[in-house]
Amino acid sequence: MDEYKLENNEATKKALLSKLFATSENDIDPLSPAFADHFSSLIETDIEKQRICDIKGWQLTKSECLLGALAFIEFGVVEKIKYSRIPRDLPERQIAKIENWGPRKTSSSKSFNRQSNGNSALWVKTSGLSGNTYDIYFGTILSKTTVHKNGLLTADLTPIGSVNATKQPGDIGIFLVDTRRKTKQKIVACLK
Repeated sequence: MDEYKLENNEATKKALLSKLFATSENDIDPLSPAFADHFSSLIETDIEKQRICDIKGWQLTKSECLLGALAFIEFGVVEKIKYSRIPRDLPERQIAKIENWGPRKTSSSKSFNRQSNGNSALWVKTSGLSGNTYDIYFGTILSKTTVHKNGLLTADLTPIGSVNATKQPGDIGIFLVDTRRKTKQKIVACLK
């Protein structure tokens, strides 16, 4: 079995991807049928050729170990300390095309777009974003984010959360955060 030094960097990710899939692309969809078929084939080959790794008594195929290492890096386990100030510390990248959003304005230290439960709400229309690995932050304050059909996201803040979010001096950055890829995208610079 090859020896690997697990480092949290792009070079390690590319090396793991190339070993598993003969590619260094970062956007392989692990939920696609092609991924599952390919990975099943790799496991069968590893078993036939007895490419097994032993981790404290756990017996895994070489491919399972490589995928585990890739997941360990990709899902941010190694980067927990680096990204302790989310969303500030996250790198920016386009996550989705933002088609529309609202409300467009709010007042300092006040609720906005008040809902029947007293919460303030923001909605964001994207071009087809789906899944449950997204959050919306009002500055540094995490909202309760829901991804609906057709790429619609809603974000709720409690009355105290909305007051705290809008009392910050200057512009309020509203960010869409991909929690799986550990990236952010600014939706709007300010609601004030």
